[in-house]
Amino acid sequence: MPWWHGAFAVVVAGTAAFALLEDRDHSARLAAVLGLYGALAVWFGACLAAGWLSSGWRRPSFGGIIYLAGALGLFVAADFVWTGSGFLLFILMPQCFLLLQRRLAYVAAIGLTVVDLGAVMAGFKGASTSTVVSAALFGLFGLALALLLGGYIGRIIEQSVQRAALIEELERTRAELAETSH
Repeated sequence: MPWWHGAFAVVVAGTAAFALLEDRDHSARLAAVLGLYGALAVWFGACLAAGWLSSGWRRPSFGGIIYLAGALGLFVAADFVWTGSGFLLFILMPQCFLLLQRRLAYVAAIGLTVVDLGAVMAGFKGASTSTVVSAALFGLFGLALALLLGGYIGRIIEQSVQRAALIEELERTRAELAETSH
């Protein structure tokens, strides 16, 4: 699914561009977060080259789970270095629903949201109550959207797998009927 790979590249590059725009002084924090984004891109490429992601797009695989464990670890580190790393959730949430069983994907999505909210709240030390509440509400809205879309994606994948099995069975039956009538 090359368009998923392209989306991954766009989201990671876009998040890096936002970090560069925000930190014009090119601080150590910027270097750390860009290094983590680079590590995430290399991790994705290595897992893709190893074939760990090819079968996982349709059903959970051990390689897909290993990929997600590494990717989510890198995300958590990046999110606590720069809270703008939350933009990576635009690609990581769908990957959770593509690579994990639905219930485990829900757990991962909730965990990612909690981590992101924790990183954001840590950055709001001394902020007004309204700022903290609005950030929390925004995070919960994002979580609800991710869970709804993730459930929808999961159902579409399940239906696609069922349709593929049905088509295969119909083709087999058609071949048997053609052989019988011949």
